[in-house]
Amino acid sequence: MSDRSLFSRPAARTAAAIAAAVAMQTAAHAQPLDVDTPESLLLRPETDGVRTGNVLILPRIEYDIEHDTNIYNTDSFEVEDTLAVFRPSVTVRPDLARHEIALEADAMLRRYFDTTSENSDQWGVAARGRLDFAERTSADASVRYAQRIEARGTYGDQFLTDEPLAYDVFEVRGGLQRTGGVLELRAGGNFSKVRYDDATLDGVEQPSDWRDENTLGGFVRADYEVSGKLRTFVELNASQIDYQSSPDDTPRDSNGYGVLVGLRTEVSDLVDAEAAIGYTHRSFDDPAVENFDGFNFRVSGRWTPTPRWLFGLEGARTFERSPQVNVPAVLQTRLRAVAQRSLGRRMLTGFEVTYDNWDYQGIDRDEARVGGELTLRYLIIDEITAIAGAGYRKQTGSGVDVPREYEGASFRVGLSITL
Repeated sequence: MSDRSLFSRPAARTAAAIAAAVAMQTAAHAQPLDVDTPESLLLRPETDGVRTGNVLILPRIEYDIEHDTNIYNTDSFEVEDTLAVFRPSVTVRPDLARHEIALEADAMLRRYFDTTSENSDQWGVAARGRLDFAERTSADASVRYAQRIEARGTYGDQFLTDEPLAYDVFEVRGGLQRTGGVLELRAGGNFSKVRYDDATLDGVEQPSDWRDENTLGGFVRADYEVSGKLRTFVELNASQIDYQSSPDDTPRDSNGYGVLVGLRTEVSDLVDAEAAIGYTHRSFDDPAVENFDGFNFRVSGRWTPTPRWLFGLEGARTFERSPQVNVPAVLQTRLRAVAQRSLGRRMLTGFEVTYDNWDYQGIDRDEARVGGELTLRYLIIDEITAIAGAGYRKQTGSGVDVPREYEGASFRVGLSITL
């Protein structure tokens, strides 16, 4: 399936924030809403919503018809098909004088015209909030429960299954920060629990509980104001992955830590960027797997040179849970770049390029995927937007342990309805 822009819809932005959890910290300050951007000229980030007393309800539904040239993402068994994709979501947010709380729910329903075994239902619910203790001190927390699938062709996908592999995620996050002064301090932690459903192959059940795992992580960060527009920071982080079982009793648990040193700049309301480099270490319980010591980085930025242009970039390296019984973890490197331009008051065009690399620890296997999508949005009325997109993806690999290689294209048209 084609990837979706990090900046194109709230659900994707939320997923991107979770995927960049290596940072485990409060992101660089968001661009103020009073600055005109291509998206705000055409599609306001916040709709009027439906108000009940002092509670604001923000419903949205998106509907696509998509044609994909390689739904299984393989090079030897390419199957074309058309599918309908429904993405309803709702946010409930009470009006509070100082603090903030929000309840969110979303779903993604896929229905294929011919290959009905690939049909899937995904959904999630979440609650998040912020408590302001003083003018410069606040705490935030979130809890999320979701049912997801591993999309065909992702690094964790098990192709030899009758249906896409489904799993449940429970995640809790929290943080404390003191900001606004010469010295800013942040700290936080996260815990997640992932449980996989059993798969089937030709109707025969294939246990998947060996993939169940818990992840625990945390960070501390200090920012120092060099000037009014520039800050330097140092961040320490640590994480641990614990698998609940192993088919052959080979230990796959691991833990690690890292340090990042970087700069954060806010030249104006139109430029907001952060870049850091550092070191990361990973220790594996399996003595046969060599510990990892290497380079780490994180980058994010948003630039609006004119009210009609927007450019964005983000990237990071993270250790992810393993999709294979002989691999304790996968080192993922991810980069995403996006450009948007508004064409008048009703039309918005955008282009996104993504690069992903997966380095399988403990075996000789490396995979890389490059993808891109061109989108066009047209505002029919304030509440309804027509969307069209065309995307391409190509994955290559190297190593003895049979990397996954493929390419494919997708085309979609749809509607986005907000209140």
